[in-house]
Amino acid sequence: MQPPRGTRDFPPEIAILRKDIFTKIEKIFQKFGFDPVITPIVEYWETLKGKYGDEAENKLIWRFKLPYSKKEYALRYDHTVPLARFFARFQSKLPFKRYVIDRVYRYEEPQKGRYREFWQADFDIIGSRGSESDVEIILIVDTVFKEFNFDNYKIKVNDRRLLRGIFEEELKLHDNLILHVYRVIDKLDKIGIDEVKKELKELGLDAEKINKITDIISPKGEDVLAEAERKYGKNKNVKISVDNLRSILDLLPERTRKRVE
Repeated sequence: MQPPRGTRDFPPEIAILRKDIFTKIEKIFQKFGFDPVITPIVEYWETLKGKYGDEAENKLIWRFKLPYSKKEYALRYDHTVPLARFFARFQSKLPFKRYVIDRVYRYEEPQKGRYREFWQADFDIIGSRGSESDVEIILIVDTVFKEFNFDNYKIKVNDRRLLRGIFEEELKLHDNLILHVYRVIDKLDKIGIDEVKKELKELGLDAEKINKITDIISPKGEDVLAEAERKYGKNKNVKISVDNLRSILDLLPERTRKRVE
């Protein structure tokens, strides 16, 4: 008998290996002062919809209603919404540093490397605005990769204020359109630049704006920050973002800084 499509059974030898990997990652989280949090797999549909709004209908969320209940339920899509609900409920002291390694669910077509049930490792800091927290997150990622002897990897870092500043002030995009543009460019690694251009065109953007957007998200050259500052340095949000990213890089040890792009 097979499990439902997109889900998997793990025999003992694989389950033991996975548990060992998770344990090593958890120890790193704990070393950096993060505490575990457990939240339900099932959430109220309204809770998940609250974050995604109308887009929730397209988020491939497992959604269901029991015959003896008026409430609609859903399986968690990620760990972000459960974290927000948990924090709002318990009002933990700030900064709040938590981690979770647990299952999440996406109702999408199963294919190689993509499942409907999978594990996601999540760690967040709530209530800290300084660059030190961003540095800590990067160091954790770097430490995890080193723990498993990975060598060929890059850690991608961004600041959405940079994109927002360019989208709002340079391209004159309105808030709702900016959200849709974010969702498209977030898929760059998965669908490639040509598909990104196609989807941006479907949003109603003209060729000039599409080229500017793809130029921003596909930077070339060694000093990307210098290039952004040269082109958009008079933009307040861009300046703040560039300064913030530079401060993060300056605080990183050299061995980690080489991994960041």
